[in-house]
Amino acid sequence: MRLLIVLLLLSLTAISPVAWGDEEDHERAHRLMHEHQVLPLSRIAEIIATPYPGKILDLELEEEDNGLIVYEIKILGEDSGVRKIKVDARTGSVLESEVDD
Repeated sequence: MRLLIVLLLLSLTAISPVAWGDEEDHERAHRLMHEHQVLPLSRIAEIIATPYPGKILDLELEEEDNGLIVYEIKILGEDSGVRKIKVDARTGSVLESEVDD
């Protein structure tokens, strides 16, 4: 549901950019997508759908200490387990995948 809300917000017209620390995830994602710094969430969802089938439970956009921007995604897998996946927001490369406790 949260992903749907974020995707809907991304389809809106421009939101004025503000400082990184003051933005909500959807505002930050929208701004970075329009600046071509991150892939659209629809593309990220396509990339992870095949290797990690299931339902997206949670999605966060984060900046790592090294400056890397990542989508942190929690998925309820077909085996009923919850998996946490970190995806490079610029390239779509899966950086990390682990079963969430």
